[in-house]
Amino acid sequence: MKKLGRRNERAQWTSKNGLAKIKEFAAKGMNKVDIASCMGIAYQTLLNWQGSYPILYETMEKGYEEYTQKTIADVESALEMNALGHQGKQIKHIKVKHVEYADNGKKLSENEEIVPVEDTVYIPPNVMAQMYYLQNKAPDKWQDKRNVVVTANVSFAELLAERRMKRAEVIEPEKLEKPPKTQV
Repeated sequence: MKKLGRRNERAQWTSKNGLAKIKEFAAKGMNKVDIASCMGIAYQTLLNWQGSYPILYETMEKGYEEYTQKTIADVESALEMNALGHQGKQIKHIKVKHVEYADNGKKLSENEEIVPVEDTVYIPPNVMAQMYYLQNKAPDKWQDKRNVVVTANVSFAELLAERRMKRAEVIEPEKLEKPPKTQV
């Protein structure tokens, strides 16, 4: 019987099918520790293999990019819903009373139970979500900071000379004339 070793494991994971599985793990948002665990190897072994086989690193990065793009799309959708307001489902628990009556109208039994019920509620727009959405989708109109570019035809030397002149005009307090003291 032939003994399986690290080379066979490595060959398995660097094959087309193995790389597809690794990309799938990363696209699900798994971190490298979890990916290594699913591969049946130690985390350090995965890091070593990434150094030796760049295709492993590139494949994981492609999977992470897919995950990131999907997550960004989901967050954008949720942000837009929160900015505009939407209908949402909420589970409420209500008390239900069961009463049994006989044919003659006499009450036979009565019991109560709490039952979960799905209710549709209106979730109003969120002002912070609206601000964030507008600042990112229409930054020219809604961004807090405005980028203003001012151009001047003044050299640094002229600006420095002007500042020195202003400093020279300031009269130092020691050089001011003191009024004469009056005796009473």
